[in-house]
Amino acid sequence: AAFTASLTGLYNRRGFSLVGEQQQRLAQRERHYAILLFLDINDFKKINDTYGHGEGDEVLVRMARVLQAAFRESDIKARIGGDEFVVLAITADSKAGDILIAKLNEKLKQENENENRPYKLSLSDGAAAFDPQYPCLLEKLLRRADQAMYCSKRRHHTQKWKRKKVEVIEDDEGMQKVLGTYLKHLGLEFFFAADGKQGLELARCEGPDLILLDLTLPELSGEDVCKAIREDPDEDFAKTPIIILTAKAGEVDKIVGKVIGADHYLTKPFDPEILLSKINELLQKQKQTRLT
Repeated sequence: AAFTASLTGLYNRRGFSLVGEQQQRLAQRERHYAILLFLDINDFKKINDTYGHGEGDEVLVRMARVLQAAFRESDIKARIGGDEFVVLAITADSKAGDILIAKLNEKLKQENENENRPYKLSLSDGAAAFDPQYPCLLEKLLRRADQAMYCSKRRHHTQKWKRKKVEVIEDDEGMQKVLGTYLKHLGLEFFFAADGKQGLELARCEGPDLILLDLTLPELSGEDVCKAIREDPDEDFAKTPIIILTAKAGEVDKIVGKVIGADHYLTKPFDPEILLSKINELLQKQKQTRLT
């Protein structure tokens, strides 16, 4: 049976399952991690419908070329579905997924610059790590990476929505209700997270246009949430406007807010007019940035 696809020259799903499981066993034997990237071409159906299936095939060939350029020969690269690709790489670092995705995005950027096309290739991506101390089946690793990719895809589509959406990361229910009233007055969509860990996960999945962030949170502090967003390899997500709303009123706290990358710092109790004005200002600034 064939294990590679004739169009792209990459492994197909059958080939990936066979060789990927071998790589997993090797990683476990050598006590190394393995990073699985799950990649989905954004707007592939639209390209097919607009420019024809011949151009769609060319997109798949170009994507295969980008993967070959971005990853080592020893890394397993496959097309497992219509516009879905995966990469399995053995590494000594359990957090190497961000580095691999950054390298991939750089090669993708070069591909777009070198090709004179009426559209730009872009990917939604997700990563999952195989830990030799806690081994799992390849299919489970695929599901985890697929879920992470789904969050990335949600963020891509969220950026196209006309109605702005705000995430409120705040553990006080009374404050949630107050902020919800103000946001509703502005005609904004909004959703809540009651702890820092959940807030960061929801932000990555939902792709809010702005975040209202408390600093004193369970599970993960507001400072750590803010730093994680600013350091995210997704450049658009990393630039999400963040307003800190906190009871910490010291000058040192405000300096820390600037250092970790917050766009504005308000202390509780706050003036609603100042908050609403700052939200409008940051959303308008973000809109102008995306248009340029």
